[in-house]
Amino acid sequence: MMNKDQQMKKSAPNCNKFKKVDADDALRYKRKREELVAAGYGPARSIARWFKQNVDETYIRLEELRKKDLNVPQKPMYTETTADRPHHLLYPSIP
Repeated sequence: MMNKDQQMKKSAPNCNKFKKVDADDALRYKRKREELVAAGYGPARSIARWFKQNVDETYIRLEELRKKDLNVPQKPMYTETTADRPHHLLYPSIP
């Protein structure tokens, strides 16, 4: 009887409504991971699997080490932020 109910439409939920992609946050963590790899904290494949909390804690230790030791790779100067990028580069699937 419920299957014959005309008021109820059958449709799959739109999962895109629930996904929140923060491009600035994703770029920030990508850069942190790259800096951790450059500083020798591990291979990129290993660091890519770390939780954000672990990346943050290790990055804080790296910043403290940079202040003490000048031989550690220094933070590169980033000129581009996600706000500067064109929209089609941030979300290539969206026209």
